[in-house]
Amino acid sequence: MKKIIFTLAIVGIFHNVTLAQNEEKESAQYGASIGISPFGGSLNFQYHKNEKTSFSVSLGGLPESKSFITPDIDGMDEIELNGKSSWMGFFLNHRPFEKMNWFRVNMGIGIGSIENTITETLPGGGGDYTVDYKSSPVGYFGVGVGQRTFKGLTFGFDLGLLYGSGPEVSGPDADKVEAIRNNSFFSNVLPNIQLSLGYNF
Repeated sequence: MKKIIFTLAIVGIFHNVTLAQNEEKESAQYGASIGISPFGGSLNFQYHKNEKTSFSVSLGGLPESKSFITPDIDGMDEIELNGKSSWMGFFLNHRPFEKMNWFRVNMGIGIGSIENTITETLPGGGGDYTVDYKSSPVGYFGVGVGQRTFKGLTFGFDLGLLYGSGPEVSGPDADKVEAIRNNSFFSNVLPNIQLSLGYNF
């Protein structure tokens, strides 16, 4: 319930911000923005075909770092999860509602990789397990608010899902490898949340 309330609050804040952006109606043709998501930071370039439709190219990645979320995996009591990513994406943003042009539908494809290492931290250790997403391209579908097509500063909040073929898992214990494969944290569908700040011109 707290997550739902938090998400609705974020949507409300961005809705109010985008209403303020609506005061300047001059349309922009191009835009650039920076974003942050679980898959790292990104640099994004937009082409606004019109007030309803935009195309964007994104370059992003995350240097190797420890995850702040640790999944519960059967048979593995104490673990550390480290990951890194490198990717490029091509996206279409469409604003389907005339009187709600702050709302977007976002779809596209991503090319790149997400590489994870699971290390058992029990005394004596248990070896390292790799969980790598290397199949490309993957599909993306989501919704967002903000990032409109008017000149000036833009803000965005996005929620979506990445659809792929799932990870390649390897490690020293076959049972634990299978437990990792069956864990929903390492699904072939990965959730995404992104905040962005940009400028249209």
